[in-house]
Amino acid sequence: MLPLLLEATRLALREDDDNAHLTRDLVYAGFYLGACIAFKLTNAVMVAPILLLFAYRVLRRPRKVNLRILGCVILAAFVALLPLIPHALYIYRTTLSPVFPLYNRFFA
Repeated sequence: MLPLLLEATRLALREDDDNAHLTRDLVYAGFYLGACIAFKLTNAVMVAPILLLFAYRVLRRPRKVNLRILGCVILAAFVALLPLIPHALYIYRTTLSPVFPLYNRFFA
């Protein structure tokens, strides 16, 4: 998980003003961070600061955030959820809880 977190951090800290790099970085980092959370749910604590770095990178631009970047942020969020789906479906099928078996009383 550490190499995925480090690569996502490297992408978040990249200093360039090219929108093509930003959109590609958002999608790749979304997949990396989603994979980190899929490996272990507690990695969400380490993913949150990297997401804040990306938010700063997107919002610090002097011009307005255009629809293309907004679409890429939505795509990155979708790509981040893809690695979580197989395990969530398996856990839901076996325990009737999509998050964690100990939370069955909340979802039942």
